Amino acid sequence: MKKRAELKKFPPFRSDAEAERFVDEADLSEYDFSDFAPLKEVEARRKAGRPPLGEKTRRHVSLRLDPDVIEAFKSTGKGWQGRINDALRPTAAALASRPVRKFAAKSGEHSAKSVLAKAPVRNPQPPKRGTARPSKPTRSQRKG
Repeated sequence: MKKRAELKKFPPFRSDAEAERFVDEADLSEYDFSDFAPLKEVEARRKAGRPPLGEKTRRHVSLRLDPDVIEAFKSTGKGWQGRINDALRPTAAALASRPVRKFAAKSGEHSAKSVLAKAPVRNPQPPKRGTARPSKPTRSQRKG
């Protein structure tokens, strides 16, 4: 084995494929491995699962989108859901800066308030505890 001063340093790799090609083609006995941590230490530092996202945690939502919109984003490849988020962010910022307006019905449509006012109320309040509910008579009550 060569002395430490004669050993070469590893070049920086731009991709995993480039590093794999280098390992396959190079004579590794000419290179200095002293800066490398033992494999057991590297595995011990590695934690299983998804890394923490910090303050920018995202929330899971279910959202219905038109099929053409989904296909357009999916066709851009991996990370398409993040790109939908990026496309919605400017709109969300614009909406946040505008004053809140109440629902305004278009001509010929009913407003949400009028629709709700006409809707039948089935159970306005739950029954109070201890109040008897009407029930079917038992067999003994029917015979008597």
